[in-house]
Amino acid sequence: MANSRGNKERVLIVDPSRTMRRLIRSEFDPAEFDIFEAASGALAVNCAEENKPTLVTLSTVLTDGDGVDTCRRITELLKELESPIIVVTSKNAEQERALAAQYGVVHFIHKGFKPGALAEYAREILKPKRSLEGKRLLVVDDSPVPRACLRRSLGAQGATIVEAEDGRSALDLVTTQPFDLVITDQFMANMNGLDFMRIVRHSLNQDELPIILMSAATCHSVLTSALAGGANDFIRKPFEAVELLARVNNCLRASALSRRLQAAVGEAEYANRTKSAFFATMSHEIRTPLTAVIGYAEQLKDVSLTPEEREAAIFAIGRSGEQLVELIDEVNDYAKIESGNMSVALDDVSPLNLLLDLQKSMQVFADEKGLKLIVESVGPIPDRIRSDPVRLQQILENLVDNAVKYTSEGEIRVTMRFVSDERRELNRTAAPLMEFVVADTGIGIDSEKLQYVFEAFGNPEHSPIHAGGGIELGLAISRHCARMLGGNIVVKSEPDVGSVFTAFVATGDLTSAKWSTPDVPAEIRRRIAEENTGSGNKKPLRLQGRVLLADDAVFNQKLLQRILEKAGLHVTIVENGRDAADRAMDADRHGTSFHLILMDMQMPVLNGVDATRELRDRGFDGPIIALTASTSDEDREACMLAGCNDFLTKPIDKNRLLDVVGRFCPRGEWASLAGTI
Repeated sequence: MANSRGNKERVLIVDPSRTMRRLIRSEFDPAEFDIFEAASGALAVNCAEENKPTLVTLSTVLTDGDGVDTCRRITELLKELESPIIVVTSKNAEQERALAAQYGVVHFIHKGFKPGALAEYAREILKPKRSLEGKRLLVVDDSPVPRACLRRSLGAQGATIVEAEDGRSALDLVTTQPFDLVITDQFMANMNGLDFMRIVRHSLNQDELPIILMSAATCHSVLTSALAGGANDFIRKPFEAVELLARVNNCLRASALSRRLQAAVGEAEYANRTKSAFFATMSHEIRTPLTAVIGYAEQLKDVSLTPEEREAAIFAIGRSGEQLVELIDEVNDYAKIESGNMSVALDDVSPLNLLLDLQKSMQVFADEKGLKLIVESVGPIPDRIRSDPVRLQQILENLVDNAVKYTSEGEIRVTMRFVSDERRELNRTAAPLMEFVVADTGIGIDSEKLQYVFEAFGNPEHSPIHAGGGIELGLAISRHCARMLGGNIVVKSEPDVGSVFTAFVATGDLTSAKWSTPDVPAEIRRRIAEENTGSGNKKPLRLQGRVLLADDAVFNQKLLQRILEKAGLHVTIVENGRDAADRAMDADRHGTSFHLILMDMQMPVLNGVDATRELRDRGFDGPIIALTASTSDEDREACMLAGCNDFLTKPIDKNRLLDVVGRFCPRGEWASLAGTI
């Protein structure tokens, strides 16, 4: 309670017993409180009028009356200060509470309290903890005194109090305003509390709104009726502030827990629907390329196949395998996004080279469907920007792949430009941006489905976006990556006309950048000419040396052995990490050390990480290359920390494998490697 006369609170102790007054006085520290005493009601009133106490302790048994009249007169005197009164009750506590409550008293303590209890109670009243900060409470009572008591007690705890005089007025408020809790009297003239609760629960369907019923009745049937009618709790009049606050807080906690439980159930049900949709769609997405792999592999057994048919079967198997790898990569990336582990690594990137690489990588897919792929650059662009080249390439390839997938005829046009100052102002961004527009002449997207195009399988009831399409992870991943790179992806589309996806990414500081307007078609022709010239003169390099291959998968063993032996290497195969470590150390002792170890990370007996760590501990200093199906940064770091020199992910790319191996094995003479894998 505010104190206008100084820093100390002023306490008036009213009790006819000198011993009791002395006991109560000992509860209050003189450094914090100024104490005044009165042995009678008349003296108490005079002292209250003169000293304006901020707290009163009052015995209702006085020498000049029952104390009730004294309570009334002190309450009127201190009305503006709203000084709280603590009634120190005696044997007939219920009667004393009822009498004091007539004048708005809600604080009571029984005589015989433990040392320190009254002081602690007083501090809680004078400096409330405001446990209801930010809560909106509706108080319903046809009597102004209980409403005022509730307003003071709960308002002191930080709650916003809205009042209603009867159940009908309360219904109007509940239907138009949000409340965290309702406290309603039972008996009121215009709709009682029980009827109010029934309507709230059954007609308004507000089962989550906590309701506490108040009643002066003491019979057990009243409590039963209150709980049966929808009350969360029940409190009898006259109430005590401490008990009321405890019940209010308890109802609010229970309500919060209920909402959290309902939200968790809803999330679980949504996750279950999403999971079911994901697995159903994944089954389709995986089985489609697998059908081609198995089917064409079966056809290759037919000796009557023409060379053209055999080549087509081999191409289909390879393309289907690439689709499976792309799907797995997208699922892994999406899992990183969901877990918050997706990251970007900024570096200098040439926008022109990015566009040319995109044309080279995606041209074959456009050619497969007879589509024209056009890449162009409009206006001056910087020679380099600051971005993540891997993620930026992933964004553009996903957008072009999506365009190819849903375009049966016509063209795919990729346009790159630097975003002008005027356009940045329209987009309300000050950061310099590069823009990549991917426009197609495909089937387009319905307007009602356009909002779900970036949601992957997160909206199973609206998926697939396109008829016949599967999970659209690529678009979801692309938008997330674009936002991580300081931009975004937006889409416009019209059914049977086509779609336009526009990706923006931040460029970073361009102070030292050089600007030019490149001739993209000429750059493409120059690249093709250089590649043709280089491929005509280049012969594959033949390698020499001994390689230890540790892998427990038989087909992987045979495939890698064939690739390496055709390159000129001698290959020794083991099936677990234990044999790999022992064989490598044994070869060292006999002077026939392996030039390189290819170590699978997941093997029985001893895994690749532990085997590598053991080899390093035993003094092996030769190169070790990790082979793993895991692609996460954590897995790569674990391999490198164990002592690996490089990292190859499965499925193994033949050219990448030979490039890595060629860095560690002796090189022989140039020779033609006959045959293909």
